[in-house]
Amino acid sequence: MILIQPAEPFWQVVSPEGVTANPLGYYCAPNAADASYAGARRIEEFIAYGFRTCWLSPDDFSLWWRLERHDIQWLRENFLRVLEHLLLSWYEDGHEWEIPVDHFDHADFGETLNIGNSDDGDAEEVMLTWAPCVFDPAEVIGLELSCLVVADPDPRATGGDPMVIWLAPEAIMEDRARVRSAIAWGRWRNGLPGIEGEDQRTAERWAALDVPAVEPPEAADCFSFGRWWERQADDGTS
Repeated sequence: MILIQPAEPFWQVVSPEGVTANPLGYYCAPNAADASYAGARRIEEFIAYGFRTCWLSPDDFSLWWRLERHDIQWLRENFLRVLEHLLLSWYEDGHEWEIPVDHFDHADFGETLNIGNSDDGDAEEVMLTWAPCVFDPAEVIGLELSCLVVADPDPRATGGDPMVIWLAPEAIMEDRARVRSAIAWGRWRNGLPGIEGEDQRTAERWAALDVPAVEPPEAADCFSFGRWWERQADDGTS
C-alpha cells in the first residue's frame, strides 16, 4: 500500500497544531447554564466560551473539509475584534448610548470569514460573521455567530439560526484594565500568525481611556488568565 502525504495537511487530515475545540479551558458545571443560556459573569469566561463557539467540526459544519490552516484562528480573532470594538465604542461614548440597542450595522461592527469562493468557481461558499445583536447594560449583552450560504448546489441549503452567546453587564462595567487584559490574553492564546497584539488604532483608543497597556504573559502564566492577572496585581501593574 502506498500512502501519499499531502504537501499541506490541512483540516482534512488533522487540525493545525495548537488549534483545539476549547483552548481556554471553558468549564460549566453540569447543573449550571453556559453562556448560550445565561450571561457569563467574567469577561475571560465569555471569551473562553466564544472561542469554543468558533470551533467548526464535521458534526455541525458541512464545509469542514474546506477549512484552511488558520480559519478557526481567524474566526476567533474576528470574535475578539467585534467584542473589543463594541466595548471601546461604549466606553468612549461615556455609556450614553440609547439603551437597549438591538440592531447593529454589520458594516461597522461585524467581522466576516469566507469559506470557499464562488467567484473562483467553488460550488460552495458560506460567510461566517460575528456581530453584536443586543447591548443592554441593565440586562445582558449578546454577540451572535451567523452563517450565510452564498453558494451551494442544494437550493434548500441554509446556514440555520445564528448562535448567540451572552455576557453579563457586570463583567465589563467597572474594571476596564481587566477587560483589556482578558482580550489581549485571548489573542495571545489564539496564536494567529502575524497577530501578536492590538493594532495601533485599537491601542490608541485604549490609551485615550487611560487603560494601561498589557505585557505578554510569561510561559508559566500563559494557560491561566486568573494566575496571570493576580501576578500583575501583585506587581502593581494592573
